[in-house]
Amino acid sequence: MTIATRRASAVLALLLLASLGACGGSESVQGAPPVVVGGPSPQLAASPLSLSFATTTGVAPASQVLTVSNAADGTFGIPTAISSSYLFTVAIEGSAPPYTVTVSTDAVHAEGRFEGTVTISAPGASNGPLSIPLTLAVLAPLPQAATVACHAAGATMCLTFTSTCGFTR
Repeated sequence: MTIATRRASAVLALLLLASLGACGGSESVQGAPPVVVGGPSPQLAASPLSLSFATTTGVAPASQVLTVSNAADGTFGIPTAISSSYLFTVAIEGSAPPYTVTVSTDAVHAEGRFEGTVTISAPGASNGPLSIPLTLAVLAPLPQAATVACHAAGATMCLTFTSTCGFTR
């Protein structure tokens, strides 16, 4: 029996059951394959599930990449990615899964911890949108560990050492 014939017999069996149920009957059809209504349900998946950036004031950290893929059967449309914070720039690339989402931030001139999210959605995905948390830690620059200065005065040479002690991060 071909697949088309099996589907047709399954549909007829369901129609028969529905008509018997409407008339008060309680008959069942044996051996009919289950009928799946609708198609497969595509699901958005992202990796990693969060991004953390660390830098010092005035220095832009390296961009990071998220991978967006389909965790189930079926297909969904090209996803979009939107940042919730002006600090983070988001760009999506690809024409089929897996898609690449690049997240970057410009140099920040204030110390502190900044947070945002990237929201990823796609037409036809059954579980969207996904929210990926972003964290940016901006620290003060480290002081120079040591400097050396040379001075020549006549026949005498003087070396001066300056260091910062006890500073850890």
